[in-house]
Amino acid sequence: MKLLDDGRIYLPNENGNFVSENQRRVAEIIHDYDPNLQLQWIPPGDRGPQEFTFRVVDTNPNNPNYVVCFAHECDERLLAQIFQSDQRRNGNDVLTYLDNHNAAVELINAKKSEEQRMMDHELTYSILRSTKIHYRHNGIDFGSRR
Repeated sequence: MKLLDDGRIYLPNENGNFVSENQRRVAEIIHDYDPNLQLQWIPPGDRGPQEFTFRVVDTNPNNPNYVVCFAHECDERLLAQIFQSDQRRNGNDVLTYLDNHNAAVELINAKKSEEQRMMDHELTYSILRSTKIHYRHNGIDFGSRR
């Protein structure tokens, strides 16, 4: 599995399409959490009896690669599972799972907000730099307010 220069991972799903926005966000959060962790999609022919769809692999160059965890879905539950399995930061307390789950939900929401803010900034910059009298985007005419 290849990483892009900025650490993002694009994995094909069963249809050969790119992953969803949520899966991309989770992959970026995993990479930000630990650069050695890599989210991988498991092709249907390589799945075991549990039929897990995703796995997270530790690719630390000092150690052989090993699977950290498996998951059916790529969402906040996968992030919570990774946080829970991190012995260095959490120990082995089962009661911290809910805290880890809440932290994962907050991270995903923060990532969504950051992406929305970036898109809003790009739209604002485009509108302000435009020489058009009327600037339309998604059915909204921004020129009528100038």
